[in-house]
Amino acid sequence: MMSKQNFDAAKAECAQFQQEMGQHREFQGYMPSASFDRDRPAWSDPDHDAIDCYEGDVAQPSQSEWRSIPLTIPRSLQLAKLEVKTETWRLAYIAMNVSQQPEQSAPRISFERHGWGRNGEPIRAEHQWKYSLTVEEAVWMARGLLLLADLATGAKDDIGEVA
Repeated sequence: MMSKQNFDAAKAECAQFQQEMGQHREFQGYMPSASFDRDRPAWSDPDHDAIDCYEGDVAQPSQSEWRSIPLTIPRSLQLAKLEVKTETWRLAYIAMNVSQQPEQSAPRISFERHGWGRNGEPIRAEHQWKYSLTVEEAVWMARGLLLLADLATGAKDDIGEVA
């Protein structure tokens, strides 16, 4: 059971965090750049690029994006799928990566859900719920998640502290 002192401290830290975030809700524009291959960032992996293709062999590089190798975390509360041949269950997951379109001035941190429907078919791309955050927003989210974890568990550590 969480002590009143820990609860009050966690609640105050969440309020301070939210107040700080209120100051950062302004849109920052894009800066155009050149060729998709020539300007490839060092963190990107060509095997994970998302190329915006239309009919056949027509693509629009400015709407494509460079992507890093993804990191994944399991979603144990979602539908899992049994791989009959290996008799193992595959959990749904969230894939996270660094991504950037050529016309964006900075990379973003993106994440999207993956998993299966009740019929065992993979979730279609249009239902994967992709989100992209600026790097700064991703750091804020990480801090906010740690603060909420502290609030939920009554833990007190310095990881999510607001400076």
